[in-house]
Amino acid sequence: MYRHRHSARKTWGIARLQKESKGKLAEAQLLRRAMNSIENEIPLRLVEFTEQELDILSPFSLASLKPLLVVSNRAGKGVSDETAAGELVTRHGGAFLGIDSGFELELCDFPEEERGEFLESMGFTESGKTRVLSAAYSLLDLISFLTMGKDEVRAWPVKNGSTALEAAGTIHSDLARGFIRAQVIPFDLFRTTPDEAELRKTGSMGLHGKEYVIQDGDILEIKFSV
Repeated sequence: MYRHRHSARKTWGIARLQKESKGKLAEAQLLRRAMNSIENEIPLRLVEFTEQELDILSPFSLASLKPLLVVSNRAGKGVSDETAAGELVTRHGGAFLGIDSGFELELCDFPEEERGEFLESMGFTESGKTRVLSAAYSLLDLISFLTMGKDEVRAWPVKNGSTALEAAGTIHSDLARGFIRAQVIPFDLFRTTPDEAELRKTGSMGLHGKEYVIQDGDILEIKFSV
């Protein structure tokens, strides 16, 4: 009986060591593959990795694996001056954006309610700051949902595709732990009818469970109990 138990324990130990060795070998091969790409001047953001491989590489904080956004200050120069730089950034898997810092400073001198009209008169639909934020959100695959209180309106960034439960956890872990449902107002709806009482009266507010996928700009109120 003792011999049988000892043999079984030994077999289990060998199997565990073999599994660990295979894991370390796979990690070493992945790191070698990443190093070869870097040595050949291929940014890792252009290399296809599985989610599991990305989890292995994540602790190493490899710079060329991170999203790349290059912002150029035009300073009154034409877009043609940025063509070569933009093409280089694109070849490296990044996003390129040109803004005029002088124009942005001039824009700040206008009252907020007049900035849209000024931008339109200059041929722009949005400010450079907004374009930079939009580009960064796009690269990071982020969206924002909103919460409204008596004293504060706040935007919360979450990964695109996040659920109501994950959004609740972003605000506070207690909200996720005691999640009951999410009251949701689409931003476009609130922009046309900025009156919660009216929206509640017309039944325009949506009540959703924890699997509801958050849409960009959703206004959330989490119902919970702990």
